[in-house]
Amino acid sequence: RALASVVADLAAGPPSVVLLVGKGGTGKTTLGAAVAVGLAKRGRAVDLTTTDPAAHAALTVGDVGALDLRVDAVDAGAATRAYVERAVARKRAEDASFCAADEALLREELDSPCTEELAVFDAFAGRVAAAAGRFVVVDTAPTGHTLMLLDQTGEYQANVERYRAAGARAGPTPLEILRSEAIVLCCALPEPTPVSEALALKDDLARAGVRVAGFLANQLLPPDSAHPTLAARGRAQAAQVVRLASRADDAFVVGVPWSGDELVGVDALAKLAGGGGGPTTVRDDLG
Repeated sequence: RALASVVADLAAGPPSVVLLVGKGGTGKTTLGAAVAVGLAKRGRAVDLTTTDPAAHAALTVGDVGALDLRVDAVDAGAATRAYVERAVARKRAEDASFCAADEALLREELDSPCTEELAVFDAFAGRVAAAAGRFVVVDTAPTGHTLMLLDQTGEYQANVERYRAAGARAGPTPLEILRSEAIVLCCALPEPTPVSEALALKDDLARAGVRVAGFLANQLLPPDSAHPTLAARGRAQAAQVVRLASRADDAFVVGVPWSGDELVGVDALAKLAGGGGGPTTVRDDLG
């Protein structure tokens, strides 16, 4: 499949959350921006956001012109501070005996990388909830952050389920949003180790109840290049794409060709993801 056909199929369906995951350096920011631009070029309203601390999405897209495309980033520091203040306020409201010493202890407990991961994902969930009628394309932090995040949201999910079992009401959790609303695209370079890492991430996500809809094998060289070294590299990459497809289960695999041009700006990204016409394939394999 081509990336343009995937974007066309997305554009033909209802607004959804498109989550790009994978190791750092696999092109998540560029591919996420391309997906967002491709959707916007097809007349859809799109929010492109990033939870990656590098936060290069806005630089990659540049001026959106007349497109209905909003680009932002989750500020991890601000999200964490707001998350901690909400936790303190909630504890104070629930416990009349909550004193200054208790607050200091709670703040100390919340001073951890795990809290930041949860806060960032909580902010992401807020963006999803606020984006009624819009696509939300998310360029996530690298795989290690994603897996830590799944661990934390899994624990949170278990706590919410215990509250529900006791008769309490609770809105959708971040993990439930991922399970029910997200179309997860896993980015990988077509090399042995990155392909193995992408397949391992697919399995980790599956254990959390999150399905990978497709793999984006990025920066493919042509196997028929006139340069013998590049041709050999292209053939080796093609073999890795075949390996990826053979273990992808029901997920599709997209080959994204290497480009010698700088993939920055709406026009360059639109060439990668297409920008017009109707769907070229059936959408069923996206859900």
